Amino acid sequence: MGTNVEGTKLVQMAFERYFPYMNVFMPIFIFLTGYSTIISYFAVGMKTVGYLKSRLSKYIYFFYAVVSLVAFSFVSQKIALLIMSLSSGFLVMINLLTIFKLRNEIEHPFVKKYFKKYKALS
Repeated sequence: MGTNVEGTKLVQMAFERYFPYMNVFMPIFIFLTGYSTIISYFAVGMKTVGYLKSRLSKYIYFFYAVVSLVAFSFVSQKIALLIMSLSSGFLVMINLLTIFKLRNEIEHPFVKKYFKKYKALS
C-alpha cells in the first residue's frame, strides 16, 4: 500500500469512517483482546512446561514470558510478528520430529477399527 502506518492504526482509520469514537473504543478493544490472548497463552505455556522434568522449567518459562512481554512492548509489530512466526515454525518442527519418533507408539482408534474390519473381510 505504500504507507508507514501500522496495521492497527489502519483498521482504526477504516472504522472511523463508519463508527463514532473509534479513537476511544479501539484502544480498549485492543487491550481486551491482547490481555485475554496473553493470559490464555501464558496459562497454556505454564501447563505445558509442567510436563518437563526440570524443577527450573517453570521459572525459566516465567522469565521468558515477562521478558517477551516487555520487549514486544517496545518493538514494531513487524519484528514481533517475525519473531513469533519463527518460534511457531520452530515449535512445529519439534512437534513433527516428536510425532515421527513416536509413530510406532501412537495408535489412532479409527485405524484400529479399520484393520479389524479388513482382517475380518480377508
